[in-house]
Parts: sequence; structure tokens; C-alpha cells
Amino acid sequence: MDAEDKLRQMGEQMEYEMDDMAELDAPRGPFSERAMNALVDAHNMVLEVMGAPKGERYPSFEGEVDEFPGRFVRELAMVKDAADEVGAELDMDLGAIADDRDVVLLAGKLEALAKDEEFREAMAREVEEDMAEDGATMAVAVMAPEDDTDEMFMARA
Repeated sequence: MDAEDKLRQMGEQMEYEMDDMAELDAPRGPFSERAMNALVDAHNMVLEVMGAPKGERYPSFEGEVDEFPGRFVRELAMVKDAADEVGAELDMDLGAIADDRDVVLLAGKLEALAKDEEFREAMAREVEEDMAEDGATMAVAVMAPEDDTDEMFMARA
């Protein structure tokens, strides 16, 4: 096993453990497929505003859900953190979710957040800044091929 495979395996293990930890605080149902998918749709609307690629959207649920999956809990917490970071109001207490009514109320809050103009503008700025940083990193990588990197560091010594 090479180093890359080992790192990938360690990353997968960490993700698995984070899912387990998130499930400890996960709302427990039962929750209907309809209510959960309304929440997923609203969540995905927010992810789109946050600049997440379509391939990173949360998938729909099939059937009744007894407990929010760990990944979903983590993603919802990430949305809450992003809203807090830009000063958007998102009253979200996952521990208070007990039934479909609570799930649908949260879906409404997320949908309102996704449509909030201030949140959208703040997220657009964040995405723009991230892209500028990534572009700068890529430009440095293009300007300094690997062979020249050793020479550059040796020249500094």
C-alpha cells in the first residue's frame, strides 16, 4: 500500500468516525420520506448558493427515516456555521426535531436562507474569494515547475 492509498484510507476512517459522532446528536424519528426530501431539497438549495458542485448535493431519501444520517447532520451543521459566519439568521436546533412538522419547519428556514439576498451576496463573495485563492495557487504551480522549485529553494539558502 503506497502513501496515497494509506492517506485515502485514513480519510475514509475519519469520515466514518465523524459520521458516528454526528449520529449521536442526530434527530430520531420516524420521519416520512416526503418531509425528509423537502428538507433535502431546501438543504441542496442552500448548498447551491454556497457554491457546492452539483455532484456534492445530498441525495434524496427512499422510504421512512428513523434517524438523520451522520453525513446529513454534519452538512446541516456546516450550513448553520456558514450562516453564522456571514451574520445570516438561521434558528436551527437539530436536538429539537421530533416529528415531520419540525422537519418541514426546518426545511422552510433553509429555503428562506437560500433565498435571502444578503446570504446569497455573502456566499457569492466567499465563493469568489475561494476561487481567487485557488487561481493564485494554480498560477504559482504553473509558474514554478517542479524542476525549478528545487533550484529556487537552493538559491534562497
